[in-house]
Amino acid sequence: MALTVEEIMRMNEPPVHDELGSFKQIRIPVQHTGSKAFYSTNEPDYLQPQTQSEHDDLLNTFYEQRVNLPNWKEMGYEIEQENPHYDSKDTGLRKDLNAQSSVVQDIQYDPNTNTAMVKVGKKYYNYSATPDQLKRFMTEGSLGQGLNRIKRGYGSMMKTTSTQMPSVQSIFGGF
Repeated sequence: MALTVEEIMRMNEPPVHDELGSFKQIRIPVQHTGSKAFYSTNEPDYLQPQTQSEHDDLLNTFYEQRVNLPNWKEMGYEIEQENPHYDSKDTGLRKDLNAQSSVVQDIQYDPNTNTAMVKVGKKYYNYSATPDQLKRFMTEGSLGQGLNRIKRGYGSMMKTTSTQMPSVQSIFGGF
């Protein structure tokens, strides 16, 4: 069976390379409760940004079948959106983790500076946190107790003197 011109063109098509660019601040909504809240997410993968390699691999999931699947690129973009790791176009996590706390009211995370901005009362406090440290903080059991551990010097994140504030877009955006 002879290949069509369209199939031959798809055979020569290069893989997708979609440059991630600079990440935006990610909002992690926290439901404020009136009493102590034991909270720990069982889905910490949603707190992890994509790497460029992971992003391109997801987009090229169907690259090998490109001759028989004319919509292979669209299918790759759908697969990428199903991945829990957020990309540089996201301003919120890909899933609401239903975080709850009687102390913490909001969390913003800047993956470019590895800074977690945690709102307590009317003020944001800045913490140095890699994505792995943020995941540990969110899975410790209690966000308020996690902040107390940080104050004592043995928490998953470190308080900084940074005065970074959440972006206006992510404060009013999100879920």
